[in-house]
Amino acid sequence: MELKAGLPQKRSSPESSLKDLNTTQQSILEIVAQNPAATQMFMAEKLGLTIRAVKKSIKDLTDKDILNREGSARNGRWVIMNKNDRTV
Repeated sequence: MELKAGLPQKRSSPESSLKDLNTTQQSILEIVAQNPAATQMFMAEKLGLTIRAVKKSIKDLTDKDILNREGSARNGRWVIMNKNDRTV
């Protein structure tokens, strides 16, 4: 994989753990664990945040290979990745 000059690599090391996550990210993972089909709107309402804040946190989680989306935008579900499933 070739990286462009000046851009940091987005993948995290395997040592990344849940303790490195902020409160919002941890809350999103709790919601997903209970309801993998939860929408971003549902998460935002449940957490009292804007959709934009939820999208940013989800992007951070997907960049760290902690959270993944399977299926379509309409009928998909969120999957919390096992430590062994993460890429370096």
